[in-house]
Amino acid sequence: MTHEARKASWTQYGLMAVGGVAVAVAGWTYFNSHQATPAHAAKAPAPVRLISGSVNTIELSSQMVNALGMRTVQVQSAAMHEKLSLTGKLTFDPDRFVRIHSRFNGEVVALGSTEEGAAKNSAARPLRVGDRVTKGQLLAVVSSKDIGEKKSDLVDALSSFYVHDAQLKKLAPLEDSVISGKQVREAERLREADVIEIDRSERTLRSWRVPEAEIAAVRTEAEKIHRGEASADRIADKGWAKVEVRAPFDGTILEMNAVEGVMVDTALDLFKIADLTTLTVMANVYEEDLRCLESLKPAQRRWTITLNSQPNAPPIEGQIDRISYTVDPSLHTAMVRGWIDNRDGRLLAGLQITATIELPAIAEEVVVPDTALVEDGDQTVVFVSTDQEGSKVIRRNVAVVSRCQDVVYVRSQPTTEEKANGCESLAAGEWVVTAGSAELEGALDSLATTAQPQSAKN
Repeated sequence: MTHEARKASWTQYGLMAVGGVAVAVAGWTYFNSHQATPAHAAKAPAPVRLISGSVNTIELSSQMVNALGMRTVQVQSAAMHEKLSLTGKLTFDPDRFVRIHSRFNGEVVALGSTEEGAAKNSAARPLRVGDRVTKGQLLAVVSSKDIGEKKSDLVDALSSFYVHDAQLKKLAPLEDSVISGKQVREAERLREADVIEIDRSERTLRSWRVPEAEIAAVRTEAEKIHRGEASADRIADKGWAKVEVRAPFDGTILEMNAVEGVMVDTALDLFKIADLTTLTVMANVYEEDLRCLESLKPAQRRWTITLNSQPNAPPIEGQIDRISYTVDPSLHTAMVRGWIDNRDGRLLAGLQITATIELPAIAEEVVVPDTALVEDGDQTVVFVSTDQEGSKVIRRNVAVVSRCQDVVYVRSQPTTEEKANGCESLAAGEWVVTAGSAELEGALDSLATTAQPQSAKN
């Protein structure tokens, strides 16, 4: 249950109980003030009474303590409350996970092979799910008419350029003697148009990330055709329509949809590859615990990871990377991300974990359960008991520093400004009431109201 939900349910119960106790106290006070008591009769002890000379201290009979179900706990130093446990899971590092697509629609004509098979001097087999691949390793070959046509367009533009360039070189010396300048200008325009088309084709190929070596091979083929050393009909034999799909980094194949002979488009995930040597830890932290994490220095943002499926296994050290900037409105939690080393490959993505964070000691603060606090307007109140039983309690205003997981951090010695606002000290080792605080608040208010006319009379 979240801090807000606990507080709401506790408040609802407290209001009902406060009403009952206040009525009981008022009834007892009225009965005592109007009941004629014989001189020889012993006066019955009050179940709840205000200590003479005090407006914040009340004494309760043992019967009233039991009736209220009062419980007390000792205040702890913040230095003793130094661990925060978060639940979460392991997942792939989003910075080292990739979905690989073909850049063109086409047909898968070949698959990459394992390097391990070649290393063992045996026939390499096609890649499959679970294989490790290295950066730049061939994964698949796709044949696409789009890239083949664009390379052919470049050959056509180069061939046209060679023809128009040779024609211009012949016409330029004859200008104004045999031919008109208009013919020369027209030849220049045709050559410039070829240059523009060549540049456009090459830019398109580069935007498709075609290697410079392949573009240079197209230029070489066009020169051979121009010299008569090759035929344009043989361009199809060059494999220009084939596109290689290669691994972007070292990793493991998690999913594979490439099958030789299948038609693919640019939206299909041919491969899903992840680097599993490092896994990401995703843990949830309640919004009231965010302050505890954000107060940590960068060097302190570390945690130990315990696998829920292996609770007795040694914990794994990890680094906290970042805390999300948003809180889930339904769960009231923020996401904390970190990483752990997995070079041995024994950890699997999806495993449920518990992350434990060591919180630094805060000497000037103490810790109390959140159930010990009573919100009284702009003030926060606790009831401090003189002993563990809770038969005598004192209402004390305290300075709340922050709220964390089921506990509240309180300043043991308020600042000057906090003292001016009525806050008082709270020391480690003192006893505070954790059950029955709301009822005590109502009883104290009722007693103070009843005692006021008596004081006025005196």
